[in-house]
Amino acid sequence: MNVGNRIRQARVSAGMSVQNVSATVGVSRNAVYKWERGEDVPRQSIIIKLARLFDVDTDFFFREVYVTMCTPAYRRKASLAKKAQDCVEARIALELEKQLFVDSLFPEREFPQFSAGSYWVWSLSDVETAADQLRTSWGLGLDPIGSVISAVEEHGVRVVMIDGVEGFDGFSCFANESIPVIAIPAGMPGDRQRFTLAHELGHMVLGTAPEVDEEKAAHRFAGAFLAPRKAVVSELGPRRSRLDIDELAILKRSYGMSMQAWARRAFDLGIIQREAYKSLFRTFSARGWRREEPGPAVPEERPTRTQLLARQAVAEGLLTPVAADRLLGRVLPSIPEVAEDELAAQAAQAAAWYRSDPDTDDWI
Repeated sequence: MNVGNRIRQARVSAGMSVQNVSATVGVSRNAVYKWERGEDVPRQSIIIKLARLFDVDTDFFFREVYVTMCTPAYRRKASLAKKAQDCVEARIALELEKQLFVDSLFPEREFPQFSAGSYWVWSLSDVETAADQLRTSWGLGLDPIGSVISAVEEHGVRVVMIDGVEGFDGFSCFANESIPVIAIPAGMPGDRQRFTLAHELGHMVLGTAPEVDEEKAAHRFAGAFLAPRKAVVSELGPRRSRLDIDELAILKRSYGMSMQAWARRAFDLGIIQREAYKSLFRTFSARGWRREEPGPAVPEERPTRTQLLARQAVAEGLLTPVAADRLLGRVLPSIPEVAEDELAAQAAQAAAWYRSDPDTDDWI
C-alpha cells in the first residue's frame, strides 16, 4: 500500500516537519516516521485528520505514486534550503501527476514530445547559435514570442507554477528521468517570468564545456531565445553610442523582455560598449528601476494546456465538472465541513478500492 509515500509527499509539499504533523494530529513523531517508512498504517480517524491538515481528499492517500523526482537539469548551486527544495519537488510531482492523468484520458491522442536536442557550447558566443537553432527547429522565426509558456508546452515541456516558497526563483528537472519540467513562482512580473522560463530552458538544452559557467550560459541563452541576434540588430542597429530609455520601453512591450535585459543584449552583441552599458545601469539604479521598471507591466502568463484538456474531458463525459474544477485547483475540498461519518466512509471505501485494484490509474 502506498499510504506512507503519500503522507510524506503531502507533508513535504505543505512545508511541514514531522513535528508539525505529530503535534497537529495528536500522535508521536515516531508514529509519523513509521507511517512514512511503510512500517505502519494510520487508522481511519487519523486519515481524516491528515486529509484536513493537508487539505486533500481522503482517497489521496490510497492513490498510486506515478511521479518520482527529479533529476535537476544542471548542477545547481544550493540557493534554497533543503526543506524548501524538497517542498518544490513534491509540489512539482503532485502537479505533474494531474497533468499526466488528464493526458491519460485521451489515449488515442499523440501529445508533443520534447525534441529540443542538446547544444554543446564552448563559449558564450556559441550560445547565440544554439538559441537560433532551437528557434528554427521550433518554427519560431525571428518575431517576438507571444507566449513563452505556450511555446515550451507545445514542444513537450511541462510547466508548473508554485506559490508560497520563499526564495524560490525557478527550477528545471527531468521527472521520471525523461519528462522535462520547468517550475516557476506564481505572481512574477511577466518579463521576469518569461526570462526565467527561457533561462531554465537553456539549462535543459545546453551542454557546457568545463570552462563555461552554466549560469552565465543559461542567462545568455534566455536573452538570445527571447530576442534573437538578427532581430536585435534590426531593432537597434549594428552600432550605437548610447540607448534611449524610451526605446527600451517600447522594445520591452514588443518582446516581453525587460529594459535591463535589452541593455544587456545590446552589450553582449557589441552594439554598445561597456561605458554606455554601465551608464544605463547607473540610470536604472539612481531612479530605482533595477527592482521595478517604469511603464506598464508585462502581463503574467499562465499554463493553459491541462486546463484545455480537462475541459475537453468534461465535454466528452470523461470527467465531471466538479472533478475538473478540483483537478485545476479552482475548488478546494472543504474537508472541515464534511461530516465525520461521511469522511470515515470515504476513507473505508478508498482503502477497499485500493486493495481490490491497486494497479488502476483511474483515481479521479
